[in-house]
Order: sequence, then C-alpha cells, then structure tokens
Amino acid sequence: ADELLARIRALSRRSLAEQEEILSYKNIELNLQAITLSIEGKRTEVSKREFDILRFLLENLGRVLSREKLTQMVYGWGAESESNSLEVHIHNLRKKVGPDIIKTVRGVGYIIEKK
Repeated sequence: ADELLARIRALSRRSLAEQEEILSYKNIELNLQAITLSIEGKRTEVSKREFDILRFLLENLGRVLSREKLTQMVYGWGAESESNSLEVHIHNLRKKVGPDIIKTVRGVGYIIEKK
C-alpha cells in the first residue's frame, strides 16, 4: 500500500509539472517548452535573455528581484553587473509586454506584482 501511494504521489507531481509548462499573467503567456512569448494570443519575438528575465520575474510574482540576482540568473555567476545590458533587456521587454507589467523598485530591482 505504501508503494502504491508513493507511485500515485510521483505521478501527480509529474502531471503537475507538465501543467506548469505555461506561465501566464494578465495577457501574457510564456511557454517554457517552446520558449515562446504570446501577448493577447499573438506570438511575440523575444531574445533568449528577455525570455529568461521574464520567466524569472513571473516565477517570482510579487517578489522584488535585485538587479544582481537577475544578472546572475540570466548571465551566470561572475557576470559583469556594471553594464547596463539588463536595463536594455528590461526596456525592450516593457515595449513588448506593456510599460506597467515590470515595475522598477528604485535602488533594489524589478518586480511583477501579483494580479
């Protein structure tokens, strides 16, 4: 009986993980399998870095992610965080998803607030 319950739990976790292939927020859908962004059902071109930034922000809804943390997540450890490339990617994302989705928390980082 214990083994059966363990198998059922494993299967339910697996099906839950498969359901989470799409992150959605307001009119945005991020498909983690196909690595695509759709806004109001229309496919929108994004670079891999823009996709990663949006993914990390959506996975951490309601949490401020520091500039350093986002830089590490997107570029890897030891990445140069003095450059303004993160700001350029955020600027480009705002043009695509709308100016009010990604908020700047002055002196801290970026956040996508919970609906």
